[in-house]
Amino acid sequence: MTDSNKTNEKDNIRTFTLKQHTPIIHFQADQPGATLRATELKPKLDKFLIKHAFGGDRKRYERYLIGYSEEKEQEKIDSLKPALDYKVSIAAYGSPKKWYFFGPLNGKKRDHLKNAKVNFIENSSYFAQEQNIFEKVKNSKDYMFKREVLDAITHYGVLHKNIKLSIASFHEKLLEQIDEYIHAFFMVTNFGTRQNKGFGSFTVFRPKPDANAHTLLKKAGYDFFYQKDIGEDVPKKLGWIDESYRLLKSGINNPDRNEYRKSLLFRYFCEKNGVGWEKRRIKEELEQIETEKTIRLFSKNDGGARQGAHGCAKNIFYIRALLGLAEHFEFLLCKNDQGDTDKSDTQEEECKDPDGSRKLVVKVTPDGKIKRFASPLLFKVVDEAIYILPVKIPDIIRQSSYRFDFYKKTKRRGQWITESLDHGFEISAPKIEDDFLEKFLDDANKKGELNMEKISSQNKERQ
Repeated sequence: MTDSNKTNEKDNIRTFTLKQHTPIIHFQADQPGATLRATELKPKLDKFLIKHAFGGDRKRYERYLIGYSEEKEQEKIDSLKPALDYKVSIAAYGSPKKWYFFGPLNGKKRDHLKNAKVNFIENSSYFAQEQNIFEKVKNSKDYMFKREVLDAITHYGVLHKNIKLSIASFHEKLLEQIDEYIHAFFMVTNFGTRQNKGFGSFTVFRPKPDANAHTLLKKAGYDFFYQKDIGEDVPKKLGWIDESYRLLKSGINNPDRNEYRKSLLFRYFCEKNGVGWEKRRIKEELEQIETEKTIRLFSKNDGGARQGAHGCAKNIFYIRALLGLAEHFEFLLCKNDQGDTDKSDTQEEECKDPDGSRKLVVKVTPDGKIKRFASPLLFKVVDEAIYILPVKIPDIIRQSSYRFDFYKKTKRRGQWITESLDHGFEISAPKIEDDFLEKFLDDANKKGELNMEKISSQNKERQ
């Protein structure tokens, strides 16, 4: 039987031109045409269409599922996976601009990269690539830039100017829904590694006249969002995102720059609810560890010890879970006077320097119900603007408990050896309301830390 919703073969393709705003971190970046992958795009687009175009009603979209047939029994139709019947192909044309990711750089290293016309994003050391491309010049404060080492790196970001997306299907009605929602989909979706932090941002080029950013965000279900205009400079935009996210979740502690800024998440819970965070509990548990008397955290300008002054030291929860689960935390340890693990470092002695060969690792394990939870804050870069797009935090995150286990990592002969300290504790996430993220971000804005404009359905929409 012929599906009356199917279209003719000559009309079954839609082609869109994509505009790329930020590099996508690609693990096959050295391959020709490396860009957005169809295997990542299609499942995301399927999910978006099912939710927004079909309202999540399976009866409305089941005829468009791969494997659907009117001759099939309903039981078999019900067992079909939620994969819509269309094909995606993506082609990138021309040579992409390569972007490399480095940690903090001093002025001389930065000058070498700029003189070599290398595109780089600082304070975003994902692959620790800068460790090998600079070599200290003997009896000098300068470095030698090793271009051949940089050129051999295969993990970097790519940014294309010309990308074509083609979507083919014999279902005319499905293609009409794709036409209707494709612009909104790209407006709220990033791709590749670190996508929540602004990387891999694309939009459909030359959208419909009524498809401005605010209209598209509302079409995608956002009643409110936050916007900041920064400019076209890619490193500046991604640098602002990285710093803002760290400030929101964990705070900023940079002893080299004598910079300490307390976590806005901690400040929110402490000031409004009298709740402290898990870092205090970690430090308290350290005092009970008997298997390694010399373990002490190294942390200059650390405000953790000041929690008691806010009255939040006793009411402890895993508050950072609300902005994304971490598999583990790592802390620098104080350096032993004799460079080993004897008891020369006592609690009474001053901790002046970190030990580069030892770390404290705290592994976090959910109670079994959660496999992964990415940050509920998506940073979307579009032209000169950055948007923060919050999504609801799943109930399971708020209702779960988390196990923290302590390990010590020691570097021996170039290899990191992990040793269990046979110590741990369980803690739960704090209780929050459904509108927590909105209240939290509003509070951060009022403190003058983000300086973003809030756009909501109550605001007059800008055109």
